[in-house]
Amino acid sequence: MNKSWIITTDEKSIKLVGHSQYLTLVYHDLFDYPLLKSELDFWKVGNQDFPNHQVFYDSSFYFLPQRREIVYKRIAAHKESQKKYEIAKKVARILSLVPTIQMISISGLLSMGNAKRNSDVELFIVTSPKTVWATRLVGGFLLSLINYRSGKDNKFCINRWVDVQNLSLADSCEIFTAHEIVQTKVLLDKGGVYRKFIGSNSWVKQFFPNAYKKCFQYSRKYTNFKPSFKNTVIEWLTNKISCLFEKPAKILQRMTLSRSRSEGCTNGKIMLEQKYWQEKVPKLYLFRLEHVLQRSCSSEVQQYID
Repeated sequence: MNKSWIITTDEKSIKLVGHSQYLTLVYHDLFDYPLLKSELDFWKVGNQDFPNHQVFYDSSFYFLPQRREIVYKRIAAHKESQKKYEIAKKVARILSLVPTIQMISISGLLSMGNAKRNSDVELFIVTSPKTVWATRLVGGFLLSLINYRSGKDNKFCINRWVDVQNLSLADSCEIFTAHEIVQTKVLLDKGGVYRKFIGSNSWVKQFFPNAYKKCFQYSRKYTNFKPSFKNTVIEWLTNKISCLFEKPAKILQRMTLSRSRSEGCTNGKIMLEQKYWQEKVPKLYLFRLEHVLQRSCSSEVQQYID
């Protein structure tokens, strides 16, 4: 979150970008998110350089026609995100005290540096095997205490919990989930869980090949974690105890969740409200593509129709 850029007011022009870069500009425009040149390459949708498309360029950012205002929105969101990121790191240190939590990462708007003042701080958590519901019960209690003290502008939200045996999200191979996977920012990793998570979702490269490749390379830094003997023993005992309470914890929490929110929740995964976004965003993206490309669908666009 220490990224910075030079802001100017007189650097306005039209640029040509490749087709895959244009596709990703259209996708990120859904979230009012212009892209830097390096991000155009990182987030390329597919690997199709032609045809070229005209886009606008201002203050180091690329964006679609008549969308210059989102440049200033992103600049403001970046400043707000830096504050929330520091708070998230402190909260992650508290949650790391729960022995069954194996990985904590930032997701949602904050992971892209695009959080607004009233945006929730969204986290994605990986737990030990067969402890996802028990861990959520304990972690949720800690978060309720944190949220009580943090004020309305820094609420923490964890809509996705998975255990280390259920890292693959291939049951929903669409662009929204693919983007969410590679945009996560790791705050805690015990023993290379992030690398396993990225490796378990290789299907992502169908949408974002460059982003997936770079994330997999980056994940190597998390493979050298070696817990102390004391922590290993504590974690083993806690896992055994948590497994005993997993079923009662699941029953208790399912009683409090609405059907629409809990769709997609299983023994090893808690994916709250994911189905809504998995259906809405790809459809909206297709609609926008058909509009900006004047319904002349290329092979890259056709995959969303099929």
